[in-house]
Amino acid sequence: MRCCLLFSFSKLLEQKEQLEQKHLHLLQILDTERQSKWQYVQQTEELAAEVRKLKSEVIQFMFIHWVICSRRNRSCVTSFSFGEKINFKQIDSWTLLPLQDTH
Repeated sequence: MRCCLLFSFSKLLEQKEQLEQKHLHLLQILDTERQSKWQYVQQTEELAAEVRKLKSEVIQFMFIHWVICSRRNRSCVTSFSFGEKINFKQIDSWTLLPLQDTH
């Protein structure tokens, strides 16, 4: 009987060791996934900032284009390719360098 108990106990210890190894493996996977998520969040934030910067540059370009066209009494295209209309009268925070005519 004592032999059976020792065998059962050693089997339990072996199963416990296997479970601990599986647990450690799952913790490593979880840590890797957390790091990947953090990297994706950082990349997403960087790309969102780049998109905001590019949109700002497009708006500034369109505003400068509109100013040049209005100085030369030409009709101007004032819509973006992504469908947003610009109301230049509502834009009040521009810092533009003086435009120079090439005439």
